[in-house]
Amino acid sequence: MGMCGSAAGIALGALWIGGICAAAQTVDLGAGEAGAPQHVQVGDELVLRLYSNPSTGTHWRVDASTAGPVLETVADGRPIDPPPRRSVGSGGRYEWRFRAIATGEATLRLQRIEARAMPADPAPVRVFSVVVAASAAP
Repeated sequence: MGMCGSAAGIALGALWIGGICAAAQTVDLGAGEAGAPQHVQVGDELVLRLYSNPSTGTHWRVDASTAGPVLETVADGRPIDPPPRRSVGSGGRYEWRFRAIATGEATLRLQRIEARAMPADPAPVRVFSVVVAASAAP
């Protein structure tokens, strides 16, 4: 049995693409990668982790219009290290996962919103943005 059909292939995220077995990669992104172009292959996942504090009205919002047909959202802003129970009002890191599903270029863009300065449509106070170029798996 080849790597794609084995337990190891499944654990590594191996994909069967056009008759070729390709191991999907995970690209980790944080605030430091903002603005840096990212090169991935179809099937790869981008994992973005950013600090947020929803209890104070600060949160990140994905601008879905920028991902186009190249990226799909796999997980949308789930907490990965929530604050201890007794730390009321504390923030933590949140995680978004995106998968490259087609070749091409897309801009992955999130806006940090401050809800306490809440006009009818709160303006972003910070933007996280990267250009993602997805190529076909070899």
